[in-house]
Amino acid sequence: PNFAFRFLLRRLKPADLDGLDLSCLRVLLCGAEPIQAEAFEAFAERLAPTGFDRNAFMPCYGLAAATLAVTIQPQGEPFSVDIVDAQRLREGRATPIEPDRPSRTLVCCGTPVSDHGIEVVDDLRRPLPDGCVGEIRVRGPAVSPGYYGDPGATAASLRDGWLHTGDLGYMRAGHLFVCGRLKDLIIVRGANFDPHELEWTAEKAAGLRGRAAAAFPMEIAGGESFAVVVEAALASEADRAEVAAAVADAITREHGIVAGDVLVVPLGTIPVTTSGKIQRRSLRASYEAGDLVSPARLRADAASP
Repeated sequence: PNFAFRFLLRRLKPADLDGLDLSCLRVLLCGAEPIQAEAFEAFAERLAPTGFDRNAFMPCYGLAAATLAVTIQPQGEPFSVDIVDAQRLREGRATPIEPDRPSRTLVCCGTPVSDHGIEVVDDLRRPLPDGCVGEIRVRGPAVSPGYYGDPGATAASLRDGWLHTGDLGYMRAGHLFVCGRLKDLIIVRGANFDPHELEWTAEKAAGLRGRAAAAFPMEIAGGESFAVVVEAALASEADRAEVAAAVADAITREHGIVAGDVLVVPLGTIPVTTSGKIQRRSLRASYEAGDLVSPARLRADAASP
């Protein structure tokens, strides 16, 4: 997963690379969560002295119900990205970036594995043309026939021979680009934001470790907004307030929206799955119940637009 590359970048010291020979490494798969192009670029640069071949990197897309990969970047094809207009992407179209407009970089996750099919469809389950964002659905011999003991979940996810994944993406010349998760979307003034976008911005703003930020939708003054929770080991109240302000400012500057609430919480507060994925809905439930311990926070009514 992407976080493993970021973890290694934080932990690797120059001495760790002495005598390390990665020239024989031919395949390095990366999946399980959205892939950051900058994380891999930094990884490839750091490991270059070991003989690491960047063409060994093979991004992929998979899910447990398909055990596991559905698309993989073909071996030998160079690592590639699609740099698109961020605003147009939120509106459902992946279009080339124009001068002086915010962009988003998406990693190519390859083509379908043997005997498997993949489509991107609209709300009426109609296949969409290249560059149009919709729900990803898959089929093939590795796809599960259903959820054990749960016919309701089976009927909701498996329709017309396709597994509807709940993930958002688009196709480009037979290659898949993943944009986010349908149920985790944050909608502000009619525009769709992937929480990973906001979380990565928050982590960079305060120099936080990967997976130390979580964003989820909320309501404020009867309208749609979002909250950001960041973990930080800070003893000073002033330091915590500085982190909250830095995160709020960075999100407004990079995405043009104002967080309804930014909370700085102790390490270990954000719940994750056994595989390390952020449980945003569980975190939102704790937030709405008032259960989050927040030594520092910055609400929208106190933030600068």
